[in-house]
Amino acid sequence: MIYKILIRAVIKSWKLWMAVPIVAVGLVIFLTRDLEKRYITNARIYVNLQTDGSTSVSGASVKQFEIGIYFDNMIELLKSRNSIEKVRLRILKEALEGKHDFIDFEGYENLKDNDSINHRIEELSVKDQQLDLRNNIDNQIHNLLEDNRCSFEELTENLKVSKIGKSNFLTLTIESENPYKCVYLLELYIDTLINQNKTLGRERISNNRRMIERLLNDSKAKLDEKIKNLESFKIENNIINLGEHTKAIVTQIVNMEVKLVHLKESQAANNEALTHILETLQKDNPGPLEFSNNLRVLSLKDSLVALNADLVINEFTDKEAELKNKKIMILKDRLQTEVVGMLGNTPYDPSTIRQELVNKYITHQIQLEIEKETVPIVEREMQNLVDYAATFAPLESQVSTFDREILIAQEGYLMLLNKFNLAKSIEESTGENEIRLIDSPLLPIKPESTKRAFMVIGAGMGCFVLTITFVILFTLFKMNKDLIVTLFKDEAEATENAEEEGEVENENITGEGDSSSDSSET
Repeated sequence: MIYKILIRAVIKSWKLWMAVPIVAVGLVIFLTRDLEKRYITNARIYVNLQTDGSTSVSGASVKQFEIGIYFDNMIELLKSRNSIEKVRLRILKEALEGKHDFIDFEGYENLKDNDSINHRIEELSVKDQQLDLRNNIDNQIHNLLEDNRCSFEELTENLKVSKIGKSNFLTLTIESENPYKCVYLLELYIDTLINQNKTLGRERISNNRRMIERLLNDSKAKLDEKIKNLESFKIENNIINLGEHTKAIVTQIVNMEVKLVHLKESQAANNEALTHILETLQKDNPGPLEFSNNLRVLSLKDSLVALNADLVINEFTDKEAELKNKKIMILKDRLQTEVVGMLGNTPYDPSTIRQELVNKYITHQIQLEIEKETVPIVEREMQNLVDYAATFAPLESQVSTFDREILIAQEGYLMLLNKFNLAKSIEESTGENEIRLIDSPLLPIKPESTKRAFMVIGAGMGCFVLTITFVILFTLFKMNKDLIVTLFKDEAEATENAEEEGEVENENITGEGDSSSDSSET
């Protein structure tokens, strides 16, 4: 029964549910008569993630569970206010340079030929800052960009970034009212993303690089200080080349020891030879020989001893040593000549053997005297060298300490230098070839199909459904209202009937009481 009532009410109000959708459709058509055309273009980029540490400069790699976070960070980086602000400033900068005409300077003619705008844009770009609306120039730049549909909200809304499945590809989509502006903005976004990714990656390494550089400078200063201390110590103690100097002294001491041993061996041999010659001469009962009578022989012997001592004590060059040796040979020849002449003046006539024995005796005696004089000189000179070398011990110890400290400082400096060069190489290579453009944005030829038809159909259908619903609800409300009134009326009638029945019963009871009283009286 109620369905028939609702259907009858809907049919009865057909003018209403026909007029309302028609009005709504007409209103939508009128409001969307100048709907703006929108152009869409997209680009595809490849993100080269370093998943193999062996091919990385730093040895680091991206784990599988970090890939999703990496892409989310990259998307948020592109949509950040800092990145959008860089895009906005670059749009204005290139508009001032005449690279495009997407900015209309109508009403802002004072900004177009103002060098302070270029300086301010350059300053913000270098310092990586955003527009400060408290600044008059920044406020004018902001208003100019807002009036030319380059606001932060609109640029963010028109940009769509999404990851393609489980791949390493990102799709960037941009929407704009101008097809050329559409391509231009997308190229700016891609360039900004690459630069921002490089900047953030290098900033992570720059902190470590600056710390290592500070430590490297401190290590270099300490190393230079230790080297300077060593140089000052050598200058104060007149040290030219302590190692070579010590080596030369040790070599000279060894040579002296060898010479001393040879002298003592030769001295013992000469003593034994003299003893043997004397015994031989005494057996043959030779005549008395007075060797002290010839003063020239003794003078030549002393000269020969002095030359040998001078040759041993002093260090001569090869040429000077050769001259000394020649003088010694000349003295020996003269001494030999004197001995031979002295033999001719002897009171006896020795035979050839005795003459040779006397000759040998004199030679051994001369050599023995030379050795007796030379041994103390060599021992004294060797002791002087040992004492002189002993003075080098503390100097050499101090120099060795300096050298050891310098070596330790050098090792630390070289280690830090290696780390610094590695950090610098990593910093320079961070972000390089990490993002590669695969599909460049193409110029959209046709605008995207508008939603006008769907809006018209949706408005008509929606209004039709709403109107029918309203009619049904209104009918139900009216039916419920009539039903409530009827119920209230029935309840009131029932109440009146109940009251009337109660009055009748009371009258009946009263009548019965009166009749009983009358009968009793009777």
